[in-house]
Amino acid sequence: MPKKSTLIWLIILGVLLLTCLPLLKFGFFDVHDPTHLGRVYLLRETLMDGQIPAVWANTANLGYGYPLFHFYAPAFYYLVAFIGIFTPTLLTALKLSLILISLSGGIGMYYLMKRYGHLVGLLSAVSFLLVPYRAIGLFVRGSYAELFAIMLLPWLFWAWRSLNPRRVGVTSVITALFLLSHNLIPLLVAPFLMVWTLLYQGKHLRRVVITAMLSLLLASFYLLPLIFERDFVQVDALSRLTNYSLHFVSPSQLWDSVWGFGGSAPGLEDGISFKIGKLHLILAGLGVIVGLRHKKAQTLALFAGVTLLFSVIMTTSFSRILWDNIFVLQVIQFPWRFLALISLAVSVLAGLSVTLFKSTQLRTLYTILTISLLLFFNLKYFSPQAQKPYSDQEFTNTTFLQNELAAKVPEFLPVWVSSFPESQAPSLPTSQEGPGTFVLPRTYYPTWVATDNGMPLALRPSQDGLIEFDLLDDSHEIVITQSHTLLESIASFISLITLFVVGYLYVKSR
Repeated sequence: MPKKSTLIWLIILGVLLLTCLPLLKFGFFDVHDPTHLGRVYLLRETLMDGQIPAVWANTANLGYGYPLFHFYAPAFYYLVAFIGIFTPTLLTALKLSLILISLSGGIGMYYLMKRYGHLVGLLSAVSFLLVPYRAIGLFVRGSYAELFAIMLLPWLFWAWRSLNPRRVGVTSVITALFLLSHNLIPLLVAPFLMVWTLLYQGKHLRRVVITAMLSLLLASFYLLPLIFERDFVQVDALSRLTNYSLHFVSPSQLWDSVWGFGGSAPGLEDGISFKIGKLHLILAGLGVIVGLRHKKAQTLALFAGVTLLFSVIMTTSFSRILWDNIFVLQVIQFPWRFLALISLAVSVLAGLSVTLFKSTQLRTLYTILTISLLLFFNLKYFSPQAQKPYSDQEFTNTTFLQNELAAKVPEFLPVWVSSFPESQAPSLPTSQEGPGTFVLPRTYYPTWVATDNGMPLALRPSQDGLIEFDLLDDSHEIVITQSHTLLESIASFISLITLFVVGYLYVKSR
């Protein structure tokens, strides 16, 4: 490996480790969403019970269970569960996963930008790793699935720009993984990715359509139920309770706002910062000016500049007319989620600023100085409010799983649920004597399958959303299991077949 490349990788790795130092320490810290370890624990429990892909979290919701995994993008949690096979604790697996996805983001940004020069790629990668919104995701919000999606953005745009017959399979896998990473970020990114693809692949629409179809088919085990079965849960009703108009950001907050560990609030009362980064913005402005004068980078500079400007507007009340009239935006809930695209755009443009200089020596000096300044101004944000001696137990104990997890993630409660007794569900009976109407202490959901003496048993939701059924005879042997709806089974089969097709295309291309 060339000496220059080795040094570049060492710098990227060094910056990454500096931003992840709290993850290397004992314990953990409080974030807005503390449910990640609990989700991974329940996911592993469900998979070990033989339900693949996972739908049902049996221990949660007072022991009545609910479909926690049916509609929430699963990629991050499957990653942590897989790494957890090789680590002594799930907390260690979570930390390693956060480091790995961040490293992936830095490397992806380098590959996206290195065609304009190795130093361009290096500065873009470092800028991306040091963008304040990444620190917010890591140490304030704890929005780890969203962070995963953001760290995949450079790879996504790299794949679609570099799409050729040999990369159809790779691009399909990266795009499918992005679709599986978060419920909302793909909706936000999709229009920009379409424009990007037309700019760079407009002459190869057939290849684009084939790759897009393979991507959707790969992720169909998640996408089809998400689209056609979401009426089973309360996610849409609860999402509409969030008033997006209360979460617009003031332009001054994007330039500078007090760093905090609170939440989003109306006006200027936010307890959380939405700053883009002063140096990031200055570098981005310089990158636009220089990039538009650089023939090879004109298209990229124009795209990134327009994306940055539009995304900034979308975080503010100046875009209210769009939020009021476009339903998809209302689903995104928080206008400041556009900071995901802003983070990508400012990092791309920051890297392009290196091309201001023609001399290799000046480019090197400029890159070193700029990286030093980025570290000086932004490294302080990559720290939690307080490091605490947390272990797996705090997030996987019975009390947390049964009482707190569903309360913090209520959007996936079935629509049939009204209220439950505030007590743990009793054991599930396997036999029942006598005729009558009976209620089982489990939340009703269409994925339950029951038999009575080997014959299918019709289930329905009770008044409180539990499993209810009628028995007409005197003696019964009831067996009830979790399965999948017909749509889920078909969707999983489609994903599996497509995976083999993509694998075949990859091998053939080699």
